[in-house]
Amino acid sequence: MNWGIVGALIGLAIGIADFFILRMLAQRQDAPSQAQVAIKLASYISLVIFPIVGWYAGTSLFGAE
Repeated sequence: MNWGIVGALIGLAIGIADFFILRMLAQRQDAPSQAQVAIKLASYISLVIFPIVGWYAGTSLFGAE
């Protein structure tokens, strides 16, 4: 397994944790509805961005094979 895949898997794990944390934050009753929509959108974006950044960091820091 090369470093890019390892970085992407670590990024995916962080993205999934961030997804659930942001979803719990969006379910708060005292948050305005526009904020809830923005937080839900950010939770989906984190599922995509973190694995990409992890892949890039893995190949940049440890080298591509």
